[in-house]
Formats: sequence, C-alpha cells, structure tokens
Amino acid sequence: MDRAMKSPPGITPIPVGAITQAIHFVVEGHPYVKKSNQRVQMRGRHPVKVNTPNYNKWANSARKQINDRVIKPAQPIDYPINLQCRFFVKTRGAVDLSALYEGIQDILVELKILGDDEWKIVASHDGSGVEWDPERPRMEITITRRADIVLPPPTKRKKKETNPHEDSPF
Repeated sequence: MDRAMKSPPGITPIPVGAITQAIHFVVEGHPYVKKSNQRVQMRGRHPVKVNTPNYNKWANSARKQINDRVIKPAQPIDYPINLQCRFFVKTRGAVDLSALYEGIQDILVELKILGDDEWKIVASHDGSGVEWDPERPRMEITITRRADIVLPPPTKRKKKETNPHEDSPF
C-alpha cells in the first residue's frame, strides 16, 4: 500500500499520517439502515442475507458522492479516530443510531478511507446524533484523529512449542 489512492481529478491525496485537523464531507440523501434493509434468501440449502434495493440505491449514491467529493488519505486510516456522524432523516420515526453507523462505516472501509471499522480505528462516535430534516436528508461526516489514545504495538504470537516425545493424539 505504498501508492496513493485515487482522489478527485486535480487533487493531491492526503499524505500518510497528515490528518491533524479533520476530514469533513456530506452525503446527500436519506440514510438507510443496512441491518433492517436486508432480507434472507435461500442459496441452495443455505440462507443468505441480501440487501434490499433501497439500501443498495443509497449505498451506490454514497459511494459515488464520496469518490467525487472527498480527498482520500494516501493509505487507509489505521490509527484511532473519532467518526462523528450527524444523520439528518426525512421521517420522524424511531431510528437506531448504532445501525446507521454500520452502513457508512462499511462504505468507508470499502473505499479504503478507513483500514477497518474495528474499535482500534473507530475509537469513538463523539458528537454523533440524529436530527429531523425532511427538506434535505443527509449525513455530515467528520473524521478527526484521537491523539489521546495510544495503542500498544501489536504483539507477535509465539508458536506453541511441541514436544516430539509427548504422547498426545494432537
């Protein structure tokens, strides 16, 4: 991963480790929850979760908007960040905030803005929330580095030593 990622034409990608301020962007459109927009289909004898057309339409639109508007890091972010997500929805119905995160985080990982959506990278969602805006449903995303979190370096797992003289079936 030494090469820079593709950014909008004429824009230089953000160098590795240079996110000291914030990445901010807006994804227009009503956000659909991935978890509740799936159905189960049988593939042979195995059930498989399939996204609904509503979720797929939103996800495709979000991917296109992010690809067209966002200056991407040269490498996927692999350090602790705060992923602030302000969701502006068009309906007043009950919304599961944690389920809303799932779709956008999956897209950010897929587009290689984030290395993964595990807790070591997406350390917090401080400032996130849901608001009602029937005129302009959207997501406002802000990614900031969490300098207050220092993760220990990964440890190498030792191979389990085996004794060739041990009487074991394993």
